[in-house]
Amino acid sequence: MNKSWWLFAPSAVGEIQATLIEQNTQVLAADIAVVTEAIRQETDMLPATVALGPAAQDIISTLIEQNTDVLGSTLTQVITNTSLTWTSAYCLAFVKAQAGRPAIDLEMTDDDWYLLLSVAQEHWYQQIAAINADTLRGPPWKLVTEDEGVTYQFPDYVYNTVDMVMPIGPMEVYRDSRLRTPIVVGHELNPEAEFTFEGQIVTTQAGRREGGVLRSVNRTARTYADGPYARYIVPTRPITATREPILLPEAARILICWHALTLWAKKGGRRDPGPFMESEAIAWNGDPRMGTTGFAHRIGMTMVGASSGYGEADYWWRSSDLGGNSS
Repeated sequence: MNKSWWLFAPSAVGEIQATLIEQNTQVLAADIAVVTEAIRQETDMLPATVALGPAAQDIISTLIEQNTDVLGSTLTQVITNTSLTWTSAYCLAFVKAQAGRPAIDLEMTDDDWYLLLSVAQEHWYQQIAAINADTLRGPPWKLVTEDEGVTYQFPDYVYNTVDMVMPIGPMEVYRDSRLRTPIVVGHELNPEAEFTFEGQIVTTQAGRREGGVLRSVNRTARTYADGPYARYIVPTRPITATREPILLPEAARILICWHALTLWAKKGGRRDPGPFMESEAIAWNGDPRMGTTGFAHRIGMTMVGASSGYGEADYWWRSSDLGGNSS
């Protein structure tokens, strides 16, 4: 049985079914052990009532009916994780396979790979944020004040931590949840500005806190019945076995993998990073030899269709080419 069948998620469930049928549902314990160990820390984080797709449910039902020796709970977790794409475990498996590294690697531990994947995610997160912030920007989120409206902090709605964050790229700030009336954020001397944006590092007995804040001009307390709300990009945190990558679109996470492999190849100048750099470039820019487009084109064009569909291209600052009124 090929122990790498679970690495390629788009058709993973189908391959599991085929393997089980071929072996009369007698799944080898060794193979299940390999899969379970590889994603052990991730599966521990799954809720007990994790939702499964119909195909995965059918597999589990068949195994239970035929009294296999594999524990249903363990297999449920294995199939659930196999069905996902571009999780931290999937990215780790991908870079190891592309680098030709063994499952047990003393030279490059899993933590070493996760460090490279984290650096790679930060690299591409910044690039995509600069091209199309809406790809990474989350839903409107209510800002938090600890000084009765003199300053407002940006909650970490992605990782759900108590820390304030320093938003990346352009942000939108509104008076209430209806998002109809924007708040003017500008320089201190701007007569129309209500708030100014600044970085802040606070050291208290509880520890060090870093992030961005909106500070009221002239330190005048400003409170709102329902707000303020903001749309902003939460910065990344390190990828680990229990913390997933957050780059969007999800398929673009292959860029993280190729960049991590490039960093690995450059380590100590002992390997040729060329093949990985070429794969990364093709994934981003496309390949004219094959007539394919890359994520740079697809992400850049995401809002063009939305703009034309809702008539926003009539405003020059929302036009796809910034070239003026489209009418």
